[in-house]
Amino acid sequence: MGEKVSKASARSISGFNIIESIRELDKIILGGGGHPMAAGFSIETEKIELFIAKYTELSAKLLSDEILTKKLKIDLELKFIQLDYELLEQLQKFEPTGIGNPTPVFSSKDVKVISAKTVGTDGSHLKLELEKDGKKINAIAFGKGEILPKLSSQKVIDVVYNLTENTWNGNKSLQLKVKDIKLS
Repeated sequence: MGEKVSKASARSISGFNIIESIRELDKIILGGGGHPMAAGFSIETEKIELFIAKYTELSAKLLSDEILTKKLKIDLELKFIQLDYELLEQLQKFEPTGIGNPTPVFSSKDVKVISAKTVGTDGSHLKLELEKDGKKINAIAFGKGEILPKLSSQKVIDVVYNLTENTWNGNKSLQLKVKDIKLS
């Protein structure tokens, strides 16, 4: 925070145009710019409290429950038999991935849990062995350790994931990086 002038930066979520909302208060700010997902502006330090109050009021009208609900975009539903190194090599041609070029997201339904255990120093992650149509594949689900009690052997789930390669002790294997699990 500056003595007379302060600078701010803002990030948004899909469906909420941050720069348009900030421009609604252009009489309070000194100037700025950006795009729908990120913005920056300058403001007289003494007007920060006023800006916060007005912006809170403005954004409350614009932010619906639908916009605030996290959504998961699935690119394609796949069968486990389609998960192979040829597909992984094709996916690697899309790299680098990021905000403008997201990593492809896949789903598979009615997948059987062969085994599940927590991993990580605090047990917050899940290590899974999954099977569909006779093909087994390992998976890692970061931050999903709390659902372990619901994942008994032979439990059937729907899974959303990225296809990755795991390297452990010099051995390479295909692995699903799980983004979401739907319990049947």
